[in-house]
Amino acid sequence: MSIYEHFRPEERALIDHFLDLIDQVSQRYIPRLTDFMDPRQQTILRSLIGKNDAVHLSIFGGYEHAERARALLLPPYFEPDSDPFDLAYLDVRYPAKFGSVTHPELLGALLGSGISRNKIGDLLIGEEAAQFYLC
Repeated sequence: MSIYEHFRPEERALIDHFLDLIDQVSQRYIPRLTDFMDPRQQTILRSLIGKNDAVHLSIFGGYEHAERARALLLPPYFEPDSDPFDLAYLDVRYPAKFGSVTHPELLGALLGSGISRNKIGDLLIGEEAAQFYLC
């Protein structure tokens, strides 16, 4: 039975990518950091690592319970530095009297500027501010 049978056919390239990362960590002892992943991608990565003692997995998206997050895959002996997820935090402030920003508008502006979706974490939109993380 193939591992691919447990996942959707369109996820094959993602699975191959994750298996390559796992191999780099477990066989060559190279730490690896992913781009931002959605919850489904995080679930796939967790299931592929399973109980593999040669790979330690940490997932973080800039704040507790972030939906989109990066994964840090480490060999068991490796100690990460003080900022292992390499995130940039942006806090955009604007006066409410000039209008508001919606999630689709902000995401569209970021994507339109050439930033790919997998480099953008959760977008948190408030009355006079928007916060998000980039990698």
